[in-house]
Amino acid sequence: MELDALRDGLQGPDDAASHIQQEVKHLRNVIDDLIWLSKTYDGELQLDAHPIDLGAETKRLVEHWKPVAKARGVELSMDISFVIDRVQYYVNADTTRIAQVFHNIIDNALRYTQEGGKIVVSMSKQMMDFADPANGKREYVVTRVQDNGIGIPEEDLPHIFERFYRVDASRSRQNGGRGLGLAIVRRIIEGYGGKVW
Repeated sequence: MELDALRDGLQGPDDAASHIQQEVKHLRNVIDDLIWLSKTYDGELQLDAHPIDLGAETKRLVEHWKPVAKARGVELSMDISFVIDRVQYYVNADTTRIAQVFHNIIDNALRYTQEGGKIVVSMSKQMMDFADPANGKREYVVTRVQDNGIGIPEEDLPHIFERFYRVDASRSRQNGGRGLGLAIVRRIIEGYGGKVW
């Protein structure tokens, strides 16, 4: 399309080159995501794991994303009780993969939260038995990302972590979604023995 516009004189070479470069970058990201997901399903990908303070890492990532949210007219914050909580939230994971999870979830929240909206991140420790009910409950770190965006219809909730699933294809096209980000989130979280919902 960009080359057609250039050929027909509807845009200059610099504009066409810029748009083509953006599309190539977008396609490269899609391909990288697909390769990564295929490795996780084939069992080829090994996740690094070592003790990290998930609380400190989450605080760092929220601060990193605040300017992006502000530029979009959205307030990104952390729950006050979490900010003043002195409990350490250690988990066995990798900061690079945790940053990837956070990127995909916050980016998704920003896509569907209108200007003037809010995104709040909170964290707590909870006793849960979802990993192995037969062995009873154990303590998990639960991170919540809540927003007041347009929301997800209830019938779509069971599917949002599936590859290529889009709640509304036209809405996803408008906001640039590929249906891969939340699938990647699930593979990382489950790879570390957690659960995402």
